[in-house]
Amino acid sequence: MKVARVVVVGQGHAPAMAAIALRRAFAPVGVEVTWVETPGEAPADAVLAGLPNLLAFHQLLGLDPAAVLRETQGCFTMGRHYVGFAGEGRDYLHGFGPVGRPIAGLPFLPFWLKARAEGLPAGFGDFAREAVAARNGRIRIAGDGETTQGLHLDARGYAALLRRQALAIGVTIRPDTAPRALVAGGAVRRIGLSDGSWVDADLVVDASEDAAILSALGTGDPVDASLSGVGRMLVGSARPLRPLPLYSHVAAHRAGWTALHPLRDRTGVAVAYDPALMSDEAAMAQLPVPLVRDPVFVPLTPRERRKPWIGNVVAIGAAAARPDPLAALDLHRLQVALTHLISLFPVRADAMPEAGIYNDELAGWSARMRDFAAVPHALNGRQGEPFWDAARARPISSDLEARIALFAARGMVAAYHQDSFAEDEWETCLLGLGVMPESWDPQVDRVDEQQVMADFRDQLAAIRADVLAMDSHEAALHRAMA
Repeated sequence: MKVARVVVVGQGHAPAMAAIALRRAFAPVGVEVTWVETPGEAPADAVLAGLPNLLAFHQLLGLDPAAVLRETQGCFTMGRHYVGFAGEGRDYLHGFGPVGRPIAGLPFLPFWLKARAEGLPAGFGDFAREAVAARNGRIRIAGDGETTQGLHLDARGYAALLRRQALAIGVTIRPDTAPRALVAGGAVRRIGLSDGSWVDADLVVDASEDAAILSALGTGDPVDASLSGVGRMLVGSARPLRPLPLYSHVAAHRAGWTALHPLRDRTGVAVAYDPALMSDEAAMAQLPVPLVRDPVFVPLTPRERRKPWIGNVVAIGAAAARPDPLAALDLHRLQVALTHLISLFPVRADAMPEAGIYNDELAGWSARMRDFAAVPHALNGRQGEPFWDAARARPISSDLEARIALFAARGMVAAYHQDSFAEDEWETCLLGLGVMPESWDPQVDRVDEQQVMADFRDQLAAIRADVLAMDSHEAALHRAMA
């Protein structure tokens, strides 16, 4: 018996993305998708951050890029600017693009490490075109030499756009206040609605806030996924920044961190903190810019389900995980989950061996993302502050320990499968947090130093000329929405 009826449960952008992705992928083979939409919406000030691959995923969803920007007050982003994590006065820009180019067929970083040890004044980030462009407010969104960029999106506007797209492509939407799982034979074969009716299901995608559908199968509680003592967040909005930045700004404070996420019409503001060390009033005092309205305060309980696919129910979004918010990877996690669900879409409704592979794959991807998000906590250089001292003392995965040790020894990033971040990005973050390798690949010693210096000069000149020829952020947005 083939899977012919998919039911998605939840509210907001996660169930909408799932419904659209599944409908577009499997409608040609007769799969019907029903979205049981539950009440609620994101906080009015919430902002979503998307990595560069979100733009390609939007194409798969059939979204018009101009409409996405227009209807979400969206703007481009080329990285995240971390301030104070390595210690007061220190910062680094985690840019999305590559850093440097190979020299004599060898990777760039060991040449830079050797030159730095001999007095090279240029920083590692000076060889990152996207980072240099972002700091100068420049970007290229089309044609030869297009930059690598992601998006900042208003959460409510994004959810509304996705809902309209779901309706336009034939997703049936059934609003309901309290849908419930009707379990039979270890599977959820029907979703009961408040009026006494039900929706038949071969496959259920649980995108609810509390994972109510998956929990009906008796899966137990999710595991803790905290990377620090952050347990509460202030969410608000400030006036738009001018000129419009091309990166988010994240700054450490004594009990957590603050973040600014630019949009065209406002700036999303977040203050994350440990409520045992900081009051709501003290969190307000951490605001780097004045708010335009009263903020909301939301609890943070990072958690993750080890097996998001049980029986015929797949949990995504908040139902599957609430990751530590520092790295802003919610949208990316959702995209990874949906990509794997489409590739492993079950061929039979009465037996789903795909679940085991899906759970293993998602566990791998999640572990790599958790490691990347843990780095600013584990390697922070803020001494004498209880929050940050405790963050450094938290255990990290053996994979991350090995990655840090290898990089500290010779400037090499260990390669793991299921990694969302490129080698250059790991290098940037580890260097930015103060991990300076003790040595480097000795192969670079065979390359003539004058040749290397000439190559460095060529790279820096090429980046400078390229960035000067790029558009401003505002001009690029105008062109993208035309």
